[in-house]
Amino acid sequence: GTGVAADAAPAPAADLAGAASDVAVFAKMELPIPAALPPLKPTFLIGTGYCREAGEEHDTFESWADCSAAYACVAECQESAACVAVAWAATPQTPHDGCKDAGKPRCVRYWTRSGQLASHSDRGAREYRCTSMYPPLPAPP
Repeated sequence: GTGVAADAAPAPAADLAGAASDVAVFAKMELPIPAALPPLKPTFLIGTGYCREAGEEHDTFESWADCSAAYACVAECQESAACVAVAWAATPQTPHDGCKDAGKPRCVRYWTRSGQLASHSDRGAREYRCTSMYPPLPAPP
């Protein structure tokens, strides 16, 4: 046994995966999977920046953010079909949610009520990587 209860919340163990390894694996479009945690479903890299939805000029996703490690960021999103994408940064440049000041990464999870999927990223916040839980739709022309 690993000493980890089967019903334990994933966040504490996920935080053991350091931000440095998160950066390295995101560069390879993969996510770190600490050995004690179950594998994630496949994800799809959309691009650099915050996630944006298909056919929408403005951000109409609902989102919530915290200072999760990469694994916990995606794992919590995958618990709900309405969570369609995440944007994750190892070293956030803005003080949102206190993550930068705490020296932690930042995770933004995107929720939809209308079935929208992430099709592109805004490229503004370059430290973020937008990753979809579903295969991406073509970006608007």
